[in-house]
Amino acid sequence: MNTEKLRQLFTLAKDYKDDIKTLYNKTYELTDPLFKISDSGKREKHEKRKIDSTILTSMRFLNNFIMSSLFSRNGTWGVLEINPLAYASKYDVDKESSEQAISESNKSMQRNSETVCKYINNSNMYVETAKAMRDCENVGTGIRKTVLLKSATKPFTYEYISPDNFYTLEDSFGKPTLTFKVYPEKTLEQLKDMFGYMNGFNIPELTDEEDISEKRNILETVIPEFDEEKSETVYHHIISDEKYDEIYAEEFLNFHPFRVFRWSIINSNPWGLGIGAENVELFEDLEEYKNLRKDHSKVIVTPPVGFRGNLDLMYKVDLSPGAVNPLGYGNSPDDNMGIEPIGLGTNLIPVDQDIQDCRQRIREVFMAQPLGDVGDTKNRSATEMSLRHEMFRKEFSGTYELLNTELLSVTFMDAYLILVERGIISIKDEDLDVSQITYVNELTKSAGYEEVMNTVNWYSLNARLVGEELKKNLLNIPEFTRWSAEKMLVNLSVVPEKETINQGITQAEQIQKMQALGNINNEALNPQIEQLIGG
Repeated sequence: MNTEKLRQLFTLAKDYKDDIKTLYNKTYELTDPLFKISDSGKREKHEKRKIDSTILTSMRFLNNFIMSSLFSRNGTWGVLEINPLAYASKYDVDKESSEQAISESNKSMQRNSETVCKYINNSNMYVETAKAMRDCENVGTGIRKTVLLKSATKPFTYEYISPDNFYTLEDSFGKPTLTFKVYPEKTLEQLKDMFGYMNGFNIPELTDEEDISEKRNILETVIPEFDEEKSETVYHHIISDEKYDEIYAEEFLNFHPFRVFRWSIINSNPWGLGIGAENVELFEDLEEYKNLRKDHSKVIVTPPVGFRGNLDLMYKVDLSPGAVNPLGYGNSPDDNMGIEPIGLGTNLIPVDQDIQDCRQRIREVFMAQPLGDVGDTKNRSATEMSLRHEMFRKEFSGTYELLNTELLSVTFMDAYLILVERGIISIKDEDLDVSQITYVNELTKSAGYEEVMNTVNWYSLNARLVGEELKKNLLNIPEFTRWSAEKMLVNLSVVPEKETINQGITQAEQIQKMQALGNINNEALNPQIEQLIGG
């Protein structure tokens, strides 16, 4: 891509950012104690703001709920496996003949997936993603960067990226993969420390003291480009100044360093829209009611006063605690002085109720404690947590799909491809083309369990309508066993094959027939035996 095209894209990305920046900053002003988007290309200092504790607590609750639901902290939370339909279509084979080959490939890919999740779980992914997830929930867009390391035991790490001095555009598929990150006021020495690992890294020799100390803005650009020969997307990674006059380093990667994920999509803008941005007016109402209560409280505690008597004495009055004031000579009313508080009412209930209503609505929009306190173990149960996950899927179904595609999938596959490139794991290119990711987390488990239980309930209902002999014809047990294990994300290596289950069912039926036959024979012989015994 030529320099002029890069400049045009960067300018367009800035324009889109300007359209959303006012809303984002208003949201941060009401929900974040410090942060503000300036996009000034300079280091900014921000004054601390007071934020209502209900907002902070509700945001923290939702953030913890989503992170614990999406990413399992133990074990394998994502598995790459062959898609049987894609495999059969690509190699033009039927399902039965491909099962053995798919099974062998899946075993290898299962081991690879365990390795990938182990590397991810041992990194700082959870902490840095949680920071970006907070932005996603609040304003609508979260940003996280994957940084390559030379270590074999720690080949990559993660970094939270704030929306300040960051810009993005959507590609032709509607994904925010064109990214521009400005690093303000960096020296060439700092630039070398940040990007010296890149192949072809080149900056002027640091000979002059002024050149060494001179600070400049550095622009990191990532542009997706489709490789027609390999039929895959590669990412053009460029380090330059803000005008692309000087290119310090560039390379092509098979993964995107910056991952931008959104809460919901704005049709006219690549930036997302979050819960906080949608409810700015609610936060403003809460602040307004709190200020009204504060003003009213001051009037009650220190009410206005009425003065009577000598005006000269009025200007000598001291209303501080313990003060001694002249009250006049007592000879006439004109020589005396008196002060009385003016009562304006002491009822704060209406404004207190408005404050409580706002706080309750804030808890509701952030889905905080919908069924009570999750930390209260007395009321916590597996059913309750299942209901929480069901509520989230229904309330934020679009968000769940976006997080799957823009965060979960790319987190797993980026790490997978990095480990393949480092030679830590291996996979056949043909298997990668027909593979798919299965997620193992609380939300997918809940959805799978619900689907299985629907089938069980259907069977139980219909089993009441037929005789005992016909019950076994209502459900294909071997198929149901494998299907339910897949839906509930059970490791299939511990589930018997369908042939083994069929053999077991056949043997059990044969034993039942033999036992029934034996009972019949015994009943026929009983009269003869009784006659012999009696004789």
